[in-house]
Order: sequence, then structure tokens, then C-alpha cells
Amino acid sequence: MRVKAILNFFKSKPMLIPLTLVFCVSLASYLLLSVSYVSSASSDAIAIRVIPNPDYYSPIRWYNEQGFSGSPQMLTVDGYEAVRDGRTVYVNAANISGNTLYANIYLISYNQDAEKATVDIFGRILKHWKFNTNITGIGACSQTTDNPCAIDADCPRNEYCDSPKAKIIRDVKRLSGLAEINIALEKYKNSRGRYPVLSAGTYLPNVTISAWPSWKDTLAKELQTSLPVDPINKLGDCPDYDETTCWNNEKKEFADSDTSDPDINPPAGSNVFVYASVDQGAGYDLCAIMESGYIQGAEQGACSDSASLDYEGEAENQKPEFTGSMLIGYAGEEFTGYISAVDKDGDPLSWSINTSGTDWSGWSSPPTLRDSSAPDQKKVYAAKVEREGDYGFSVTVNDGRGKANSVTTQVFTIKITNGAPVILADDITYRASSTKPINFKFIVKGRVSKYPLTYSVSPAITSTLPGVSESFTRVGNTYYYAVTGSPDARNVFKSPDSRNVYGFAFAVTDSYGAVGKANFAVTVINNPPRITVSDSCFNDIRINSPHICRVTVSDPENNSFAFSPLSGAPAGVSIDTATGEISGSPEELGTFTVTVEATDEYGYSAQKSYTFSVNSYCGDGIIQKPNTEGVYEYCDDGNTEDKDGCSSDCVTEDGWECLGEPSFCTRFCQFTFELPCVFKG
Repeated sequence: MRVKAILNFFKSKPMLIPLTLVFCVSLASYLLLSVSYVSSASSDAIAIRVIPNPDYYSPIRWYNEQGFSGSPQMLTVDGYEAVRDGRTVYVNAANISGNTLYANIYLISYNQDAEKATVDIFGRILKHWKFNTNITGIGACSQTTDNPCAIDADCPRNEYCDSPKAKIIRDVKRLSGLAEINIALEKYKNSRGRYPVLSAGTYLPNVTISAWPSWKDTLAKELQTSLPVDPINKLGDCPDYDETTCWNNEKKEFADSDTSDPDINPPAGSNVFVYASVDQGAGYDLCAIMESGYIQGAEQGACSDSASLDYEGEAENQKPEFTGSMLIGYAGEEFTGYISAVDKDGDPLSWSINTSGTDWSGWSSPPTLRDSSAPDQKKVYAAKVEREGDYGFSVTVNDGRGKANSVTTQVFTIKITNGAPVILADDITYRASSTKPINFKFIVKGRVSKYPLTYSVSPAITSTLPGVSESFTRVGNTYYYAVTGSPDARNVFKSPDSRNVYGFAFAVTDSYGAVGKANFAVTVINNPPRITVSDSCFNDIRINSPHICRVTVSDPENNSFAFSPLSGAPAGVSIDTATGEISGSPEELGTFTVTVEATDEYGYSAQKSYTFSVNSYCGDGIIQKPNTEGVYEYCDDGNTEDKDGCSSDCVTEDGWECLGEPSFCTRFCQFTFELPCVFKG
């Protein structure tokens, strides 16, 4: 087959793509997210604009052709190629109407200086956006055949999905690839006066296929640019030929599926780009093998046996076609939908609507058609609708020529839903404090027409955290759920731990019964008091001498605290539970480990221990005074206070004294007056 030397892509028409969104939208020349998600009080908005892409440009090519300057980043939205520049995303996606594929750029953007909630919603739109909801059917992955899929991203890497939608997405990529190659070819001709000839460097003179090495090594080098390849880029089965190139090097032969045709015909099951130079570069054929079935013929860039250089593909009168619709509404509100249709002959269309056979109770009246500001488009309007559900009707367009194909009728469905309120709630961490109460607030947004909103929290937060209060108030078009207060110290901790976590289920219901839900947790933290004892607490002392120990306590949350009685202290030593001062005269000998304990008002305790010794200090070289009877005096037993109770006291009668050093006397002088004590009277 041959394809026209210069591609003449059919022109796409402005339309509305069937969408399945968690988010509610209304559409004129722009789609604007309703106040369910962007509060009019904040002036934030998310807009969606549908722009025809008749040249099938890729998103980055379309962006550059508009003269935009920025830093666009490549991404995908529901499998389609897209670019993002700041607050705006541009998606090149298909709309299928009847048996025709139209390409559009879907511009999705939010306003400057938007709230964080608006930016979050924008991200959710990109994540959950679904195109082509009128295309059904699940496919399987090319190698992992037991893996169901809707788009290529559902399959393992280097595999593709054979679902109807995945084929459409790949065909859109092929069309943008052909457009890119065509631009490079025209640029080459403008500078060289002809198109690339490819007389050498390829298996067949004047011909290259994107699965051949010559696609990159010859054609791309000649054009001095990188060239796109087919999304699958694989030739079909070709026994006795190289499985990648379908070329037999010994026979110098390509596995052409139709040798009677002088043009190249790749084997069945191929998905490649084909380029052929015509008349020594005076023209060229360029095509791709399409999959979806919605792109046929040379003028659309498809390699098809039914196509030829003179392919017209149109009857004397072309039948009018519906090109898209947006028919999503919300209970309790005015309904405005849109339907678009086109007549390829340019004939003016007359429109009519048939609402019979459907129960329209709960509507102000069955919907009617009204004029729209956009060409080839009608509004579907009703003043108010009260019930959720699907409502069917048909629309007929007539080109007025009176031909057999002048009239087209299509059945449409209005989907009335009631989007649930959106809750923006984060987990809360609170440091228990009687001086700094807990204080947090959640944002709740819904459709204003469904106000007032009501709420519930399970379990009840005022019972779980006694001492707090909650409120649910409306400010402008936004509700706020707020909690404040100091949780009761007796109930705030489920276990003797510094961290307790309480989980809650938060639900908000609008006046039509739609329920939004969110889970959140409140983590209550309380650190124990911090106890410090002074260095003096560790000093050893003599029995019955004063012991004073300074203790200081602080609480990380500035909570009040109290001291407990000492543990491990000798008799005569105690703590002032009000001031924390430890004092007294120990009445026992020994080494003591004293434990100080402080407990905050929430019942969380801390302990600190210190150790000191109580001694008699015998053998310090001091001679005692006479005892109370005035008969004896103590020799050096180390106690100047005459009350240590040492078991080795030395005593002498008047006129006697100990021999040797006092320590010697201490060890040997007894009440029996044995030597070495001597009389010196």
C-alpha cells in the first residue's frame, strides 16, 4: 500500500469526553470544579478546558507550538501522555464518538496562591481521572496472559495490554509520533529541497521500518534528530526470517505479506512505522499500523490495504455524528449538561430531544435542549433535580439534506449523584498539660446546596478524652470540626506509659444523606518529671549528725507534681513532700540507698536514687573527756561525742595511761586493765 506523501490528518472537533470522576464538574468552554471541593469563600478553583488537537501533536509539541516558556515535565494521566508546567497539566487524549477518534488537549489547572487543600484535590484529580468511560472491556497482558488489564501500566514492564482502551491510547501515541516525524521530514525538505531518499544503509532501498536498525542509524541520522517508534514496535510472525527484522539475509528478502503488491506489506500482527521515499525524494509515504479500529485509511496515517493515494473515505453526504457529552449532575441542584455533534459537510444541524419512557419524578420538569455558546453543542437543562439515579433519553440531529444518512439518533444517560462531603483530617499529637489544652481543627467541605452538614465521632471523643469539648461550625462555605480542652488526668492514659493512642472514626452527612468518612488518631504524650539531687546528698556523715539533701524537680509539660515518702532512708531522715527537701539526723549506722519519687498530676512517676554512709568514725586520735561518773576517761576510740557505741573502747583509772600509739591502746586496753596500760600517778 502507499500513503499520501504529505499526511492530511482529519481534523478533530471540540467536544466533551465522557468522564468518570470522584469530583463533580460543570462545563462550558471551561470545566470548573464545584464548591464541593473549592470554597467560594477562598476563591480557589480548578478549571478543565478541552482544546481540539487536529494535528495530533504530542503534549510537549503542542505546548511548544503555543509559544509557552517554562519547565514542562513529562507524566501520564490514565495512560495518556501529558506534560505539567507548574499549576497546569496538558493531556493529549482521545474521544471516541461513533466510529471516529478525535484528539484533544485537556488543560487542567488551578489558580495561583491556592490553598493546600486545593493543591491536594488537584493531585487527586490527576491520580483518579478516567478517560473513555464509554469504552468497555478488560484485556490481558501480552506475555502474562493471566493478568487482566485496562491500560499498559497495569502490565509488567515491557509488556502491553490488549484491551480496547489500551489500543486507543497506543493509536493516539502513533498519531502524535507520525506528526513528529512529518515535522522532521518537512524541515528536511525545506533545507534540502527533497525528502530523504535512503538509497543505502537499509535492507530495502528507499524504505525503512521502525523495527529495523536503519530507522535509527540511517533515517534518524539523515534527519539529524531522534525519531519516535511505535508503542509496540514489533513485526509479526515471519518463519524462516529473522524474528526481529523479518529479513532473510541470505535471500536478501523481506517477509512481505503480499508479494503481488509492489509496496511493502509487513506481516500480519505487526505494529511498526513505515517510511518510503517516492520519486527520488519528491514525496514520501509514511504510515503506522493501527490497532483500535477507529483510524483507517491513508489520510489518517494508517497502513491499510483499503487505503490508496486517492482514498477519500466519504459518501456523497456524510452522516452527522455525536462527538461527546457531559451529563453528570447532583441531587438538589440545577442540572446543566452538554452534548456536542458535528456535520463533516458543514451543514447546520437541527436538534430534538425525546424524554419519553423515563420517570422524571423528583425533577422540576424533564430536561430540555438549549443553545450553548460553543458551536455544534447544546445544553441539556432542568431547573432542579431531587433524586439520585440514571435517567435515559435520546437526542436526534438532522443535517436537513433529506438523505438516508441525514438523521442520527443516539441514546444518552444523565447520571445524578450526590458527592459525599470531603474531610481534610490529620492525626493529632498532644502533650498532656493542664496549662496548654489540646486544640485542633479539621476542615469539611461539601456542596453548599446540601447544607447543613451533620457529624458523628466514634467512639465519642468527649468520653474517650474526658475534659475536652467539640464543636462543628460553618464559616462561609466551609465547616470546621474543632476540639479543645484539657483531657482529664484520671482517664487520659490507658496504660502506665508515656504514649497512648486513641483512634476515631469521623463521619459527615449532608442533607441528602451522602456520607464522607475519615479516620484519625489522637496520640497523647506525657513525659515523667525530671529529678535532680545535689552533690551534698552523697556526702558520708557521722551518726546523729544533720543530713541535708537538696532535690529539684521539673516537668517537661509543666505539669504539677508531688513527692512520695522516701524509700530506703535511715531512721531520723525524711523528705518534706511539699518542698522536696530531705533532712534529719540518721540514727543508724550503715550504707543507705535512698529513693526519691515524684508523680505528676497525670499519675506518671519518676524516681531518682542516691547513696550515702552513716559512720562512727572510731580511731580518729582524739582523747575523750571523763565519763559522766568522773571515774574513767575513754582512750582514743575515735568518737569525740561519747555516743558512738564502739566495741573496743579503752578505759583507764585515774593516774593510768595507755602505752604506745592511741591506735595500739584502742586495740588492747580493756576494762580488765591488762597491759600495756601503766600507772603514772
